[in-house]
Amino acid sequence: MDVEVLFNNVISGNISFFEETRGEHFNLEQVTERGNSILHVAAKFGKLEIMKKVLDSQPSLLYMTNCKGNTALHIAAILGNVDTTKLLITSAKDKEVETRMELLRMQNQEKNTALHEAIRNYRYDIVELLIREDPGLALFTNNAEESPGLALFTNNAEESPLFLAVDLRFYKIALHILEAVPNCSYGGRKGMNVLHAAVINRPKIGSVTLGSLILRSETLISQWIEAKRPNTLISRWIKAKRPNIFKFLVKRVLEITRADFVSKMLEKFPDTISEGDVSGRLPLHYAAYYGDTEVVEQFLEKNISLAYKKDKEGMSALHISAKEGRVNVIRTLFTKCPYTFELLDNKRRTALHLAVESGDIDAVEIFLKKKVSQDIINEQDEEGNTPLHLAAINGRYEILTMLVDEGKVDKWAINKEGKNIADIIQLDNQFTESEKETIMLKWNRMKDVHMISSERVHDSQTNRVVTLTPDAKKVAEINITAVTIITSVTFAAAFQVPGGYDNTGKAVLINNGNFRWAVLLCHINRHQAPELLHSQKNKVVIVISVFSNLRARSRSYHQN
Repeated sequence: MDVEVLFNNVISGNISFFEETRGEHFNLEQVTERGNSILHVAAKFGKLEIMKKVLDSQPSLLYMTNCKGNTALHIAAILGNVDTTKLLITSAKDKEVETRMELLRMQNQEKNTALHEAIRNYRYDIVELLIREDPGLALFTNNAEESPGLALFTNNAEESPLFLAVDLRFYKIALHILEAVPNCSYGGRKGMNVLHAAVINRPKIGSVTLGSLILRSETLISQWIEAKRPNTLISRWIKAKRPNIFKFLVKRVLEITRADFVSKMLEKFPDTISEGDVSGRLPLHYAAYYGDTEVVEQFLEKNISLAYKKDKEGMSALHISAKEGRVNVIRTLFTKCPYTFELLDNKRRTALHLAVESGDIDAVEIFLKKKVSQDIINEQDEEGNTPLHLAAINGRYEILTMLVDEGKVDKWAINKEGKNIADIIQLDNQFTESEKETIMLKWNRMKDVHMISSERVHDSQTNRVVTLTPDAKKVAEINITAVTIITSVTFAAAFQVPGGYDNTGKAVLINNGNFRWAVLLCHINRHQAPELLHSQKNKVVIVISVFSNLRARSRSYHQN
């Protein structure tokens, strides 16, 4: 008999065809191009009577798989056909217990059981039915040799049924598995557990049936209001607020469901909260990464020591939240676990290093406002870079100005390359010329203020600490004002060369004698200004440099 004739009669549900051909001998093991047997096709289209006829004649088809490794039970679970699933399970029950269990636990090419497929397609009734028939489907062991009575019921992605349900945000199914199989597996891919999945897969609108029902009811309610109460104050208000109201309701429904699941999970499996994945990250780390403050607080209430646990990169929850700019999580960790700002990662970076590196201004402000100790603010990483260095290296202008203005920040720290921020800024093209000038003015002003901020200063000529008299301090303060003005001219000359540049990038006035004197004296000013402040006679050099600079600019103007 042609395969087309056979399968067409199955799809159409022509039971009389099988009655009429009962005495004939034809091959029931014929398959389609996709490897589906006659039982697969009957299950797919829900032809129960034909399934019964086929199973009576050829019971071995119950275990036959198609090209994807799916049995007829897999097909029924995917489609959510309860009657078809019951018939297949009942047919297996007529066999020996081990044979029946074999059908329920058969895995396809992705190593999904029928339970996995039912969960993946949100077939709640099928999930209930399969777990009732074989609770062991929700179990698995990492080593089948230790528990030979149980198969390894994770799929190719190493997802247990519970993990899969949570990963898909199907919390109704997840809660049922928890209640029906108290010792169920909770493992997942890449070493994660269900708490990791619950944190990572935060609720989204329409992710569960109840949420979808609420959204669908929005249209019905709107239509009723339009018909019964048109053009009233209440109808106009509902029209305006309707989208936000329904989205809020859905979000709250989903959040409550997730919170309920997390609470039950922590109650049944308290150790899951401290388990890391392949990268060493705890569920708390992922909550910090996504800025989920409520879950962070929930985890810390269970185990405050988690705040000090690190992943394989040495990063704590504070490091991660600082890097991602999760300011609410940072505040929570500062309040509950203030010692965490002392923690260093594998590169000897504090959380402040990461906040600066990522360029999050709000996160950096929290560290400065929380009065973090001076040694933490000036902590050097494995390359000798302080947060101030990283702000300069990464071109974070606003953060750089914040740190330069911060009194506790060491503006003159040197990294392992022998560079301070002035060196980095002048060699870098990330900042505009005006930004460079502003930063350098601040940097030099702070440097000079530091020199006279106390009554006792170091005399570089005698190599002794001397005490400044009141008159000397006044002179020094006047000098600061003078040097600020002079520095602005000096750095204007450095960043904006008189006469400009030609097409080859060389200064136009390179052969001008006044220009050369101006460049030389500007160089002296920039590197020797602090020492020049201690000597009145050296101010002559500064003044000469200023006038040389101005003269060069004047010549440039007249030549142009």
